[in-house]
Amino acid sequence: MKYRTLAALTSGLLTAATPALAQDVAPASPPATVAAPVPADAVAAENSAAVPAGLRVDIKLAKDVVDREPVEVAETFSVSAGQVVGWALIQGATEPTTIRHVWLFEGKEVATVPQEVKSARYRTWSRKKIGDHVGSWSFAVTDANGNTLASKAFEVTAPATPE
Repeated sequence: MKYRTLAALTSGLLTAATPALAQDVAPASPPATVAAPVPADAVAAENSAAVPAGLRVDIKLAKDVVDREPVEVAETFSVSAGQVVGWALIQGATEPTTIRHVWLFEGKEVATVPQEVKSARYRTWSRKKIGDHVGSWSFAVTDANGNTLASKAFEVTAPATPE
């Protein structure tokens, strides 16, 4: 079984996408354009009315992805982890569609990663390097028009100091 991996060149972001019901998939080339930023207030709120009919989106935040599944799922991460993985399962797409992974820190967009959904059940993820950015973060999946399909808030904390 083949799958594809796509590495983004911006903002310390790595991305990957695979069909959940895998068939041989040729490597994808990076998108030619990047979509416009999503306002922080549009991403922060859940917007279930924006979800296209029949499309279901499940997202998780984790320390890593193994065998296309998130591992060590959490809502709080230590800055010493170095990165957070935003994972999404998209179900019900009836034709190829574009989604975006949107990463926000303290309410400001810090990265957007376009992803092509190419099958009715599709898993995709992106990794965000968090550096020393302790505070409130958010990960969202939006459609190509910027409508929020799903979002999750999470915290990055300073490492515990030895006593």
